Amino acid sequence: MNIALNASTVLPSLASLGARFEALSAEYDHAATICSGLIDQSDKDLREAGIPYGSTEWSCRRFALCGAAIRTADALKMDLEELAMEIARHPVASIDDLAVKARAHLALHEPQAILTDIANLQDRASATA
Repeated sequence: MNIALNASTVLPSLASLGARFEALSAEYDHAATICSGLIDQSDKDLREAGIPYGSTEWSCRRFALCGAAIRTADALKMDLEELAMEIARHPVASIDDLAVKARAHLALHEPQAILTDIANLQDRASATA
């Protein structure tokens, strides 16, 4: 038996992926802000303690103070990039889709891909006109 599946039954909608992307972006931004603050504070504390920058003691203390926050921010960044790649694979069917995909392309540092999606959307509109 041969079963044909519509793409919409296999792939989550761009709208739902976009909502997940927004939430994950906010979570990552929050974690990155916390991480940055911890790093700044640890640099200040280590400098005031007279611990030489880059020394083994500096590295050990910095890791103890900031390691968990850095790992959390890095893991969220990886999750965000994976979600952006999933979004980038979707076809564009509307301006709303284009907006979601544009954010994903920017997160992946691929702004030129937005132009391809615009062209695809124009082709789709021309084909249905």
